[in-house]
Parts: sequence; C-alpha cells; structure tokens
Amino acid sequence: MRLHSNCVDHEQFGTLAGLVVARLARHVESAVAKHDLSLAQYRVLGLIAEGEAASSRIAEKMSVTRSSISAVVDGLVARGLVQRGARAGDRRLLPLTLTPTGQRVLVETNSAVGERLGAVLGELDERRATAVRTAFKNIRIALDRHRERRQKERRQKKVSAV
Repeated sequence: MRLHSNCVDHEQFGTLAGLVVARLARHVESAVAKHDLSLAQYRVLGLIAEGEAASSRIAEKMSVTRSSISAVVDGLVARGLVQRGARAGDRRLLPLTLTPTGQRVLVETNSAVGERLGAVLGELDERRATAVRTAFKNIRIALDRHRERRQKERRQKKVSAV
C-alpha cells in the first residue's frame, strides 16, 4: 500500500530525508564505534535481542546475503557477544542468542546511541522533540510493513515463475 506517494514532491523529500538520514547515521556510527561495533554488528545484536534467532531470517530482515550475515555473526561469536545453539548441520539454522556480555554491550550501545541522538533532539523544544520520537516509531512501522510487502511480492514471483 503506497498511500500519500502522490502527495509528495519526491525530489524535495529525497533531498531532505536522504541528507537527514545520512547525518543521523553518522551520529549512530560514532556512538556504535565507541563500543567497537560496526552498524551491521549493532543491527544483528538488536535483531537477536528482538527474538530473531536464525541467521537466514536476520539476513532477510537486513536485505543482505546469508554469507554476509554469517561473517558478521562469526565476528560476534569470536568476541563472545553471540552464541550459536547446539544443533548439528547448517550454521544458518542454529539458533543465535546474545551472551550476557552481548546483552550488556547492546544495552550500553543503545544508551550511547540514545545519548548521542538525545543531544541532537535537545536542540528542539519538548513538543518538537516528542514529535520526532513519534516519527521514529512511525517510520519503523512503515519500514517493517514495506519490507514485509516486498518479501511477499518476491515470494509470489518465485511461486509464479515455477
């Protein structure tokens, strides 16, 4: 469903949103780097904490290849932040969990990201800062719905191609 897409000047919106998101990403990267994590590692830790336990599902959610996720997970396992379950066979099918150290690092990193972005929002009055926080929640909902719709369309294309 693409409501409102006709009401937006795509070039202007792209300029505004693209530049704002790029600037915000730089703030997140800086906060995450202080905990010796890449953005990809941070996202994987977050997805595992939210209940995604399979590398294949994480790869799907991040729109990357399974081998890319395996490399990220290998690094997190080596650092003692993630552990793989004890099922034999394909590593992508092993359930992933955060170790206590991984949980601590994720909490500390989330706090660092919140502190960094909170400093930016501190430049706004409370009403506008609240509106931005609400916008982030709504953007997350929209991103989740968009990903789900695209994945459904890809699955339907595969089925119709067979």
